[in-house]
Amino acid sequence: MRAEGELRQPNSIEALRRDLDVLATLAEGGVFLGVPLVEEYGRPVKAKISLDRGLLDAIDAAAKRAGLTRSAFLASAAGEKIAAGG
Repeated sequence: MRAEGELRQPNSIEALRRDLDVLATLAEGGVFLGVPLVEEYGRPVKAKISLDRGLLDAIDAAAKRAGLTRSAFLASAAGEKIAAGG
């Protein structure tokens, strides 16, 4: 969450477990859910990475099938992996 342009620090799980509103929600069947934060700055940057030639060829083929650039494909795949918690 942003408050006055700055990212607010998240509450610790310990603090949430002591929060009366959270306790009430949990008692009603609520659950904790971790959500990774990936801020998008709206400006691309270059990153030099090394990959096996076979993997790069597979990435390029999959990107082409998906109608994406290599960069867009890799960004999408990384975002999905991060969202899955891995």
